[in-house]
Amino acid sequence: MMKNIFNSAIVLLASSVVIVNAEMIPFVLPWDDTNRTVVSVAEMNPPIGNERVKVSPSGHLVLTKEAEGQETDPRIRFIGMNMTFESGLPPREMAPKVAGRLAKFGINGVRFHHVDNNWCNALIDYKQGDSRHINKQRLDDLHYFISQLKTNGVYVDMNLLVSRQFKSSDSLPPEVDDVEWKVQHILGFFNDTALELQKEYATGILTPVNPYTGLPMAKDPVVAFAEIINENGIIQAWMSGYLDHLPDVFKRQLQARWNEWLAERYDSVDELRTAWNSKKEPFGENTLKPFGKNAPENAPWRLEVHSGKAKATVLDNDGPAEGISALRIDIVEPSDTSWHVQLNQPGDKQTQGQVRTLSFWAKADHALGMTIRVMQSQDPWGDAGLNRSVSLSNEWKHFSFSYLVPADEKDIRPNFNGFADQKCSVWFADIQLMNGGSLGNIPDNASLKKGNIPNIDWQGDVPATWEARKDWLDFLVELENRYYRLMCSHLRETCGYEGLIFGTILANSPANVQAKMDIVDSHGYWQHPQFLGAAWNSENWTVDNIPMTDTFNNTFTSCALQRVTGKPFFCTEYQHPSPNSYSSEGPLLIAAYAALQDWDGFWLFDYGTGNGLVDMGAFRDFFSTAPHTTKMANLILASHLFRREDVATAQKQIVMGLTPEKELEKLLGTGPWSIATARHLGLTPEYALKHRVAMSVGEDPKRITHKTAPESIKTSEMDSDTGELKWQLGKESKQSFVQVDTAKTKALIGFTDNREFVLGNVVIRPGNTELGWSTIGITLVKGEAFKAPSKALIIATGRTENTDMQWKNEKHDSVGTHWGHSPVLTEPVPFEITLPENHAKVKCYALDPLGNRIKEIPLVS
Repeated sequence: MMKNIFNSAIVLLASSVVIVNAEMIPFVLPWDDTNRTVVSVAEMNPPIGNERVKVSPSGHLVLTKEAEGQETDPRIRFIGMNMTFESGLPPREMAPKVAGRLAKFGINGVRFHHVDNNWCNALIDYKQGDSRHINKQRLDDLHYFISQLKTNGVYVDMNLLVSRQFKSSDSLPPEVDDVEWKVQHILGFFNDTALELQKEYATGILTPVNPYTGLPMAKDPVVAFAEIINENGIIQAWMSGYLDHLPDVFKRQLQARWNEWLAERYDSVDELRTAWNSKKEPFGENTLKPFGKNAPENAPWRLEVHSGKAKATVLDNDGPAEGISALRIDIVEPSDTSWHVQLNQPGDKQTQGQVRTLSFWAKADHALGMTIRVMQSQDPWGDAGLNRSVSLSNEWKHFSFSYLVPADEKDIRPNFNGFADQKCSVWFADIQLMNGGSLGNIPDNASLKKGNIPNIDWQGDVPATWEARKDWLDFLVELENRYYRLMCSHLRETCGYEGLIFGTILANSPANVQAKMDIVDSHGYWQHPQFLGAAWNSENWTVDNIPMTDTFNNTFTSCALQRVTGKPFFCTEYQHPSPNSYSSEGPLLIAAYAALQDWDGFWLFDYGTGNGLVDMGAFRDFFSTAPHTTKMANLILASHLFRREDVATAQKQIVMGLTPEKELEKLLGTGPWSIATARHLGLTPEYALKHRVAMSVGEDPKRITHKTAPESIKTSEMDSDTGELKWQLGKESKQSFVQVDTAKTKALIGFTDNREFVLGNVVIRPGNTELGWSTIGITLVKGEAFKAPSKALIIATGRTENTDMQWKNEKHDSVGTHWGHSPVLTEPVPFEITLPENHAKVKCYALDPLGNRIKEIPLVS
């Protein structure tokens, strides 16, 4: 129902034809829809000519004419889509339709991802027995698709190393065949043969002439971006423990470079021992309290149970020796998540530079793995010096781990978890945490001349000192800089590539390394699927069914804290994975707040795997966007919010400095997937919902606004400093919402049932929905304000599922393999909108999935 609506035509997608308390209705968007109806935003994508995407002096992306060097558009922003596996290489007859549909929904960037894999018919012809031959037919398919993207104004980000599987037949050692493909990719950081193989592939992809455009990709303006390596780096690999377990042949190659690096800085092993401050300190008193009779139900030991059922029992004289008590944890009902049962004792404190040792006895009723951490007892629950994994058997075993304290901490705890996803019993005894221990002892036979100083393992038997780890990290940073320098040089000088280059995401590589290239990148997934047992098991997985609006500490704010000032900023993978009931919020939230932060682009992951694009009636995996009708519908609103710049950039900015030396110190206290972020500088996530946030890097960082982080804001409501965006938390979960109030677009996202929202001269009143949740947006497609003469589009989305999709439990966090079938069903969302004109001057139409008018909808005053 709409009241007092202006002199205009208002159009609605079929999903928002409102009938109170209606059943779910079919809502399928055809895979080949290129119709330029009122819902199309394809006019934002002019065909690509000789204009090039360049970086302006302000650090943003602009379009420049190659001949004149003049800006034809002061800015270009990207809403992109990842095309993965075979969907990145569609059949010839499908390519024009796919490209046209992307443009219709506001997509102006495609990221070719996983097109180098060894499990589908991709760009590398693995049938030749190695990974060095380009599949000419598939390259031709790629060329044709790119030509269609170019016609439809869609630019390309070409990924150069994602899932390639190197072979010993590539002139690499035989042991490479035993290395997991993701780990193989870090060999190029220190193995010259692996690096040359990466260069060879880049040449084979970028330099052949595209017969459909007449240009090689290296010279074609449509290929605006080249991305060197996906989610990887030598530091990331070290912190993940991958370097610890490399085959010896590769460990020796890395060790040779390490010893060369050391020999350039130290004259002798004695000098090295002194510089590394090798430590062997006597043990102090145990700072932990013993198990009590009622522990851990009572302090000091705690049994945290987040899901499933578990109990703890203290058993006298049941330890590894007479007189030693034990604590037994029984997992009565397993959880879906391995860490959801934890044993810990908070309240300890430690000082940066201390050597400390955690020791304990443990066993289990059957063989299983366990994670041991010394960690912060409060948000953000980060590591505080120790993070190890051990294997338990049914025999008592003593464990002892020394570590170096990376930073002062007022409240830390030893924490044991990792076994909650199975029915089991685990015993603990004599848990001690004390000052003292041995760190950084260099073997007696070590010699710089012999080149046998050992690599520093992430989880070595003799932990390294702070000083030794700092040297090691400095060495790894140099390897990263060398790798990217050589790859960029090859792309520019050998391939002749004229587009923009970026390396990998900041979660996996230092900001001072990545900022040397053209663009800084990030990735973010709200509630990424978790797997029970084998990774990517199609049956045993969960996706937590919660909305992102419920917290300020979320995927978007995490990405925002990775921006580097003065550099274009991307998020080339973003998704709220299915079957999350609230996942249609994703395109709207990222678009609104990326605009507030003045990002240069974001890419949804992904469009859809395989070549089943003809059958678009149901989504059958976590990430496919193309068949997820309500996500696709909200991309239309997202295009206006972000690309049309309906949401204004924040007025103020918080910029904190991060020199290479400071970043090196911060690296000593972090771990994988958290390598570069302003959070390490103390900046808390809620600020990204109010002001722009960024780091400034280099030896002399510029534009710094804060030398120290401002205090965190304790509030349940964050308003942007522009006044256009409001993020409101609820007193309890699933009461939150986000409000968008701009001149051309008004929107509500979240739990807004039966409330009235006054957004300027527009009033929206959502009705009852099954989850109490919806997204409702009204956006101008013609005119400058919600006054005559204008035309507007209304899009409302609610719960969306496939027909016969079967939830496995009441939490609705998994469907296993029971995704259901076509058609996609969506909930009609009831609402009222009041606009500032007499209803008699207005016409309103319901639309079909193509955007054609179905029928006129009566209005009331």
